[in-house]
Amino acid sequence: MLEKNYNKETLGKLQTEAAQKTLDLNNGIAPYLPSNKPQSNFLDFYKTWVENNKREGNRHVEGSFNKFKSFLKEGMKLIKKYP
Repeated sequence: MLEKNYNKETLGKLQTEAAQKTLDLNNGIAPYLPSNKPQSNFLDFYKTWVENNKREGNRHVEGSFNKFKSFLKEGMKLIKKYP
């Protein structure tokens, strides 16, 4: 019975510690995270990635970015039309 209570207490402590570490990671307060913060806007990130990964004679990457932007524009029109 003593071991069972000890195991429950230890599990509770570990769960609390794991939750705290998750919060720290989400807030960028962890010693092992890189100092540069990722871009918060996915389109900015994607645009930068496309610019850095262009290949001469290959327009697939750039085309996928343009198609994604037009897809988002259409989606926003629908959201505004049907709030």
